Order: sequence, then C-alpha cells, then structure tokens
Amino acid sequence: MVRFNERDKHGVRLSIRYSHILGLTTVILVLIRSLSLSNIFDTIVLPDPTNYELFRHNNESLIDDGSSVERDISSLDNGRKFARKYRPDRGVVVVPQSVIVPPVISEHTPPPLILSTDLLQQETAAVWKQICIEGGTIATRRIKPNTLPHPPIIAMEVGMYKLEQCYFAAAQGMHAHCVEPSPKNYRRVIDQIEEKKKIDSMIPTVERISTYNVAAGNATGATVPFFGNGGTVDHIGAFDAWNMVKGMEGEKDYPRKKKSKRTDVPMVKIDDIINNRIVPTNREENDPLNPKIQDVFALKVDTQGFEPAVFSGLKESIERKKIHFILFEYWPKGMDLLSSGDTKCAASVAILKQLDAANYKLYALRVEAHPKAGNASDAMNTADAERPYDDFETNCNWYYEFEKRFPNAGYKMGYWSDIFAVSPNAKLSEPVTKIGKLLARNL
Repeated sequence: MVRFNERDKHGVRLSIRYSHILGLTTVILVLIRSLSLSNIFDTIVLPDPTNYELFRHNNESLIDDGSSVERDISSLDNGRKFARKYRPDRGVVVVPQSVIVPPVISEHTPPPLILSTDLLQQETAAVWKQICIEGGTIATRRIKPNTLPHPPIIAMEVGMYKLEQCYFAAAQGMHAHCVEPSPKNYRRVIDQIEEKKKIDSMIPTVERISTYNVAAGNATGATVPFFGNGGTVDHIGAFDAWNMVKGMEGEKDYPRKKKSKRTDVPMVKIDDIINNRIVPTNREENDPLNPKIQDVFALKVDTQGFEPAVFSGLKESIERKKIHFILFEYWPKGMDLLSSGDTKCAASVAILKQLDAANYKLYALRVEAHPKAGNASDAMNTADAERPYDDFETNCNWYYEFEKRFPNAGYKMGYWSDIFAVSPNAKLSEPVTKIGKLLARNL
C-alpha cells in the first residue's frame, strides 16, 4: 500500500508516479482500440451515411464523390471493386479486395442502382451537343501555339439520317466519322456537304467529316437488307416498324411512295473503322485530311433496333476502353423484333451487361415515344411511371409493362430511351458544359 505522502529516495511522491503511469496506460489503450477499428486492414474511413453500396476502384483513385449511387452487386469477385458498408459510429468503411464483406441489407436499405439517374431528365440531343462541346474544347486546346502534336479528337455517329449532328461535332473542332446505310439518306448527306463547301467559312469543318455508306453490324464483308424510303423509320431487316411485326406484309396497302424499298448494303464492324481498316466512302486511301483514329471521344448509335448487332461489332473497342462516351438508343421492343431469339429483353439487356462488364458507368435518360403514343407521353417520365434502375431485366420489362398500362389500338411501337455510357478511362479535366461538369464529378 502506498501512503499519500510517502516519497522515494529522490524525493518524488510515489502516488504521483503511479498516477502518471496509469494515465499513460489509458492513452495507449485508447489508441490501440482506435487503430484496431479503422486501420487493422489499411481500412479507409469515409464520412458518408449511405447504408450499403458498391463502388469501383480504377488504377488511380477511388470513385466516390457522393453525387450518385454506384453499383453492381453481381460480381464481387471483380478485383477492381471495393465493398462499402455503413456503420453508425464510424461512417462508411471501405474494405480492400483481400477482405470479403457480405452485404448487410435491411428493409430500410434501398437496392443499389446500376443505372444512374443523374441525367434522367436530359434529352438525347442535349447530351450529344454538350459532350461534343467538351470534345471540341479539348481539340481546340491541343492546337494552340507551342503545344506538341496530338492525335485528333474523334466523334462518331452510326445511323445519321441527316448531316446535322455529324456536322455539329466537326464544327466544334473534332474529326467526325459518320455512318449511314440508306443510299437515299447518304446521297442527301453528301449533297448537304457539297453545299457547305461553297461557303468558305464552312470548308474547314466539312473537311473534318468522313462518311461511310455502309451498315454497322457484327461482321465485315457481309451484306444486309435495308428497307426504307428516306424517312426516320428506315431500318435494317424485314419488319413493319409501325405495326411491329416481322415481314413487310403490313405495307401491302400503303401508297407506293410510302412503301419501303429494299437495298442490300455492305456491313462493317465499327471495330474495323476504329482500327483504321475501313476507308471512308468519301475519301481516298491515305487521305491527309483523314488522320488515323487512336480512340473515340464520343460515339452515338441510333439504328432502329439493330443496336445488338452494332454492339457485337464493338466488342474489341469496348473491352479495350477505346471509346470514352457512348450514347445509344435503347428500344427493347424493336431489338426483340429484330432478334433471332425468343427470350424477351435478352438482346437489349446483353448490351447493358457488355458495357457493365467493361466497367462503363451507365446513365438512363428520358423515356421517348412517337407522338401517336397519346396520353402515355405525359406519364412516362413522372415518378408515377416507376421505372426501375436497380436491375437490367426489370428495367427492360418495364417498357412492356408501361405499354400495357396505356393500351392504344392505333400505336404499336412502344417506348424507348437512350443510355449514356461512360468509360472508366474517360477524362474531363476542365469541363465547360453543365453535363460535362456533372460527369467530371463522377469520373
């Protein structure tokens, strides 16, 4: 027992010395407890109150700015994904890939989104224009005095119909590669280019446009039947787009000028264009005005239901992340009609899974329909529409279920949207548009 006033041989009270030792021991124990909770496996603690979600880790940094819910619980074995779990006393704990943490999902935990809703109210034209402005801004910076030579910034449009969007991309300073299978539509595009060449100020822009009178598909060297009369619903494959049935029998009572004319057109894989294996229709080989493609900044695809074949011909470029931004029409009913299979949604969902497997981030855009859809057009983008974003198959089936909710004997085309896919390698260092700034926060 130590008496209060008892001293050692140096004159120091023993009670004070033991008090110091006790205080130091307490501090050490507190530090050990703190380290064991947050750093035992080099764990990173983030102040984020999200219950549970998954987010990706690229080669440089963790993607997580709190502005959107990252996703994909389908493949925990992917070494580039980190699990994240909320703890009320510690915030969000990020666990490295060597530690497997099973998801803790309660009745209060919303399912993680695999389709981001950050661009949900954006129209396709606005997204394309703003991403082209971003690409053009990068291209303009590269040609400033005293800068080293850089490869060109490339935009690509598959399914042009008219020159407008291809020309807009070139007008921003990018090199535009534009594909149109319809002979009639292609001739109209070339005529428009020739007219613009008559105006001196437009010559530099049209010189940056390369055109291809081919169909994009899953094989180079084959031919496919193209049906159309120069309208917006011209398409590859024999089907009646208005009545949504295979074959052309539905057009037998159409006036002659409205009947689709069949033309067999050559098909190429877009992979082969991106790898410089295809010479543009409007160019000679080794044309100095047609620089080699190294990668594609922005790609737009609108092929009236033929998108599954187009993306089959994009396999290499997507796997190698050679396309930074992809905007494409997502029309499940049209894709199913052109598909050779019988499983509903299989063809359209395969595109989403292809992009997701390559770690592209997917954004859902507004739902669209033909004006003949009637009252359904007012309801399809409201909260009451209840479009799901947490499962690819459920999302696809929603388009069919929504059509059942608004039956219309005079309208068979159904509903569609556009999907915007962003590569994990995409960069927007100094964005100048509203959409560009939003995307940059998620890169």
